[in-house]
Amino acid sequence: MEIGGGKIKRHALLAILVFSIAVIGFSAVSAADPIAVNNTTSDNAILNKTHNQTIDQAQPKVSQAAAKDPPVMKGYWMFSSDAAKLNPTKAAALKNKGITDVFVCTRDTEGNYHYKELQNAITQLHPYGINVHAWIVVFKDKGHFINPSGYYSYTVPVYVKTTKHWGKIKTAYKVKKKVWYKSRGKWRYTWKYVTRYKYKKGWIYTPVYRNERRTGYDPTYNNQLVNEISDIAKNYDVDGIHLDYVRYSGVTKSNDAAYQQPGGVPAAVDAVTTFVRNVRGAVDSTNNLDISGKPYVQLSAALMPEATTRSDNGLLQNVYYYGQDYNKLSNYLDFLVPMTYEGNYNEGNSWITKMTSKIVNLANGKPVYSGLMTYDGDDHPNTADSDLSSDVQAAKAGGAAGYVLFRYDIGSSEVPSWT
Repeated sequence: MEIGGGKIKRHALLAILVFSIAVIGFSAVSAADPIAVNNTTSDNAILNKTHNQTIDQAQPKVSQAAAKDPPVMKGYWMFSSDAAKLNPTKAAALKNKGITDVFVCTRDTEGNYHYKELQNAITQLHPYGINVHAWIVVFKDKGHFINPSGYYSYTVPVYVKTTKHWGKIKTAYKVKKKVWYKSRGKWRYTWKYVTRYKYKKGWIYTPVYRNERRTGYDPTYNNQLVNEISDIAKNYDVDGIHLDYVRYSGVTKSNDAAYQQPGGVPAAVDAVTTFVRNVRGAVDSTNNLDISGKPYVQLSAALMPEATTRSDNGLLQNVYYYGQDYNKLSNYLDFLVPMTYEGNYNEGNSWITKMTSKIVNLANGKPVYSGLMTYDGDDHPNTADSDLSSDVQAAKAGGAAGYVLFRYDIGSSEVPSWT
């Protein structure tokens, strides 16, 4: 893959200092976890997985900031079209509003990559101290959801036998026919061939087929995407990789909910968590390239916010439908961004507080930054949210360390304070 633009190294002086200290007395750290390869043989490959052992056997490195009081984040999700239009004036305006982080759409729901737009955002925003994260749509491609486990299922016709019986055989033949038409006041004609049919007696042979189901697991999509993410972390001066649609769709009528998968919820959770773990390993490998000043590349994810417990099985809705386990994912993420879009759930501020609080309690101490809408809901996206400040305070009451607004340049232009 050809990636344009060179790597802009930052913090060079700090790196020299770190290197000097390291030479004197820095002990070696363990290498990042290798990227796992999914089993692709049969349904039993997932059914027989010891998924807890697979995803919990090794802990990756995380940023030191995650272990301390996390920095307050005031962020924006930004489409690539808006990133392309960034200039010093707009970058300065974001800085003046207190924006600390921008998540630039680098891979969209059609599977298109926007490297030039990402590079422009880095060029424009880094001079103002604004962090840039590459926002990657994961399990959606060409507008359709991709099964996170690589599971596929389809039917094929398989030949069984050929039957025969005596009857009339329909045979087509062509005849030449004169066709008249009028042109310039005169009748003219042309010859055309038309199809006629005749019947004759004989043996009629009919092949018989039956449909067979083919299933299996193909890791190609996942592996290619992990490699793409690794290249972005390696070749662009991003401050983070931000995963979106890292889940099952949750649509039951399409059999795309986590609980409907072969192996049930445990297998679905394993598929989603293992992918994030693999990305963690890929990103960590780029963090270990050298100590010449390359900043730590954080890993985060936009997560569904349904942290309500089901009465029938005690599982969270988020786990049951989407395969997203906040607790397990937090082992590999530097911070979590639940999309607490109250307008899409017909809820209010108390719901934001409740969901945020539940997720904070499941995040293993990792920072949680609430995703908030700058408009009232997806049914009327151009309507400005008249009370975004109350949404922010509701997120703070739930234990959030900051917020990310969806999205830049739509709906409300307000950037509430964090008090």
